[in-house]
Order: sequence, then structure tokens, then C-alpha cells
Amino acid sequence: MNWWRRKKRNSLQVGERSAVGQVRSENQDACAHLTDERDAGVNLCIVADGMGGHDDGREASTLAVEIVGEVFFEMAGEPIPNRLQRSLEAANVAIWNRSNGRAGRRMGTTCTTLALNESGAFIAHAGDSRAYRITRKRMEQLTQDHTVVQEMMQAGILTEEEAAAHPKRNALTRALGMDDTIEVDVLPELPLQARDRYLLCSDGLLLVDEQEIYQIVREHTPQEACDQLVARANERGGHDNITAMVIALP
Repeated sequence: MNWWRRKKRNSLQVGERSAVGQVRSENQDACAHLTDERDAGVNLCIVADGMGGHDDGREASTLAVEIVGEVFFEMAGEPIPNRLQRSLEAANVAIWNRSNGRAGRRMGTTCTTLALNESGAFIAHAGDSRAYRITRKRMEQLTQDHTVVQEMMQAGILTEEEAAAHPKRNALTRALGMDDTIEVDVLPELPLQARDRYLLCSDGLLLVDEQEIYQIVREHTPQEACDQLVARANERGGHDNITAMVIALP
């Protein structure tokens, strides 16, 4: 009997919180923790941060969550990395097609996904919503932002400090709905380790530094951690919508 079964897969704990930032009037983020009887033992977590006008951004992120979940579980039985890639690609097409029907109005969304089964953890994403793994000893950013400043840092044009204050720090180079096709980053499978935690978040949470995030996530239940993280981000100015999802392995 493997570790996942020994630990009782239904003991996985998930907390989530999505809130409007202090300077926003609407929440364009969406998130979900999904399971399906067609694929017992698989958990799918999604965070999406919409872009566009008030309603368009919210519509894009909501549509991403719906399509990703629907396509992912329709493909039950196939390898999870393929399912994640196909589901994000399908969401991209749906958002692109809907946006094209609205003259002069574009919409899009970031999308970061985490799937867990008895063999490991699987992550796929597009945009700058992030996934972290938080162990007993450290916090590790697993995804790479698809932004202008990230590319400039990789090219050696900007330092991390310069990037944090750059006027294009929020300019995306990749997101669902930006084009009719999308390149999805699919990470190698991660082994499951007891007591590890995963954090999915929109970029509104980045007002909280990583040391604070680490301490909050390690010292509280997933739901308590999400509530505190969102509150801290709003205390620091809340210039964007804020979404946090914490997944705790038993």
C-alpha cells in the first residue's frame, strides 16, 4: 500500500480566499478546488486572475476555471500532464473566441493549476499567478512569471530590485485569451512528501514578503492561512485583487 493511500487521500486539506483589493471595485479573480467521481483520488486546484474591463476580466477567469475543470475530468484515465495542458489550451480557445465576438474589447486571464493524485503533484500554468511548495524548511517558487520584466531579468537587463519597481512589472507576455494559441508551462512531476504545503496565488498577494508567507502557511490551518494572507496584502495597500489557495498534505 503506497503513502497516499496510507495517509487517506480524503484527509487532504484545502483553504481558499479571494477578495477585492482596497483600490479595486470588483474582483476579477476566480479559484476552485475540484474533484470528480470519474477520477477518484485526484484533486484539481485552480487560480485565475482576469484581465480586461470589469465584467470581461471576471468572465475570463470564471470561464477558465469552468473549462479547465470540465476538460481535465473528461480526460480521466489519461496522463495528468497531458490533461492539464489540453485543459488550459481548451480554455484559451474558449476565451479567445468569446473575446473576438466583442468588437474592440479584449479579455484574458492567467491560470495556474495543481493536480494531486497518489503518485505525485502536477503543475501547469500561463501568466503570473504563482505556485509555491512550502516544506518544513523552505519556500520554493515553482512557476516562472510570464511577464516582460521576468524576460528582462533573464536577459540580465534588470536586477530583481529594479524589476520590482519597473513600470511594466505587471505586463504579461502570456495568458489565456491573448492569442488563438497558447504555450502552457507543464512542470515535471513532484513527489509527495508528508506535511508539505502548496500555495497558489494571484499576483495581488505579492505585497506580502516570502518569509511572512512561509510563517503564516506553516503555522496555521490552510483556511486560516488564506484568510491571514489576504488580510496582510490588503493591509499593505491592496492595489490588486488577492487570491490565495493553500493545499496541505497529510
